[in-house]
Amino acid sequence: MDKPQSSPKKYFNPGHWFDEYVNPDTHFSRYAKNDLYLICSDGLTNMLSERRIEAVLARHRNSPDCADVLVNEANANGGADNISVVVCRIKRP
Repeated sequence: MDKPQSSPKKYFNPGHWFDEYVNPDTHFSRYAKNDLYLICSDGLTNMLSERRIEAVLARHRNSPDCADVLVNEANANGGADNISVVVCRIKRP
């Protein structure tokens, strides 16, 4: 009986699939209560300026719909690429 062949492993790096692992950019910092973190794809940053993203984050800081507002605005500006957005607020240090 033939041994089943497994498919080669692929690793995800923002925007690309690779056969070998690629080290993503990382940043370490101290965080405090109510800090807000945005993790997003270039589908957002190519459609909205940094100033506009900051304004939406400030206005919708405590809203569970903050990420949806960013995605909707990026789509309204053309949505030329996939748009991935995660907004995380630190509730306690």
